[in-house]
Amino acid sequence: MKVYKDISEFSGTDNTVVTVGSFDGLHKGHMDIINRVVREAEKSSLKSCVVTFDPHPRTVVTSNFKHSVLTLFEEKQTLLEKAGVDNLVIINFTSGFSSKSYLEFIEEYLIKKLRTKKIVIGYDHKFGKNRLGDKEKLRQITNSSGVEVIEVNAVKSNSDEISSTKIRNAISDGDIEKANKFLGRYYTVTGIIVKGAQRGRKLGYPTANILADEKKLIPGAGVYVSRIFLGKNVYFGLTNIGLRPTFNDTDVFMIETNIFDFEKDIYGEKLTVEFIGRIRDEIRFGNADMLIEQIKKDKEECLKYIKNLTN
Repeated sequence: MKVYKDISEFSGTDNTVVTVGSFDGLHKGHMDIINRVVREAEKSSLKSCVVTFDPHPRTVVTSNFKHSVLTLFEEKQTLLEKAGVDNLVIINFTSGFSSKSYLEFIEEYLIKKLRTKKIVIGYDHKFGKNRLGDKEKLRQITNSSGVEVIEVNAVKSNSDEISSTKIRNAISDGDIEKANKFLGRYYTVTGIIVKGAQRGRKLGYPTANILADEKKLIPGAGVYVSRIFLGKNVYFGLTNIGLRPTFNDTDVFMIETNIFDFEKDIYGEKLTVEFIGRIRDEIRFGNADMLIEQIKKDKEECLKYIKNLTN
């Protein structure tokens, strides 16, 4: 897959099948659109192209808007490449770009620059300044250019319409099972392993403390069953997210993972945690012994969860 950090870099001579969006999360609904783009491109001997934005448009058009993303750029790139996309174009979303009308965007960017022959959109697609462009306006503009507009229906899970907002709320609430179901995969957080208070080691359950990207959405406080990716190796473990209330020694959310059957020094290395399920809320215990006893129970519960997962 070719990646263009700015649309001005795009110099392809092939005609394309394009879709446009933020695609935060690349959930089941998004992937339905992406897969349709790839299929249409293959069917018509065209090149598939995904156009996305950085930073997220809402951080630019809405003042003081703080937005934690479901997928960082690197994660998005990996998922799109696995889906078979030929070209990924990132548009630097600035206040100047946000003022472009939907007519300018379609004619200048899609038709002239990307040589678009087919545009695949979601059922609720909006674009251009103040999101005034919609599928009907898109069809009106593209008809004269011979560009086909293909609409993809909403994807639902048990009659519940899938959206990035719903996934974001589920993750923040700690409902990781719902989030994973909507995503179509396990939610992950990647970060560098840093030194903590090393209290877990003293308790007999050493943890890897993960410093994640500040833009990434972190699941709500609690204890999670997790799968850990470290280099080429894969492990299972328990991940605690929260403020360590038993020791009351931080006011910042911590991500601490106890990797089962693992004792190596891995400070400074990159680690990815895949959140599989949630065991319980974060709890304040009266003393360290009570916490140790609970961790034993958590590990037993985690191993049962993993056994059911692998059977």
